[in-house]
Amino acid sequence: RMTAGTPYYMSPEAARGEPILDIQSDMYSFGATLFHALTGAVPFEGDTEEEVMRALQRRTPVPPLALNKELSEETSNFVLRLLEKNPEQRFPLSEFLLALRHLPALHQH
Repeated sequence: RMTAGTPYYMSPEAARGEPILDIQSDMYSFGATLFHALTGAVPFEGDTEEEVMRALQRRTPVPPLALNKELSEETSNFVLRLLEKNPEQRFPLSEFLLALRHLPALHQH
């Protein structure tokens, strides 16, 4: 089986090797990248690519707010929604764009 992408930022459906990936897979990857940027950690770790891919399919990520106390709860929840295992539980594109536009400052004041 051939996979494309870096396991740390790969969506669960990409890790399963699904042949057709869409915007929902991209949203997951964006969420994983945002998670890393905001916390300094990747959502899932492992000693091998296979361990990372298993973890991202089975485990729930730690809320970003638990790793960076300066984040707003809204920002933390936004990232967690992007990292939902089921693509249908991630944002529809129009809702994603609206949420992104109205996201509070990344840090609490």
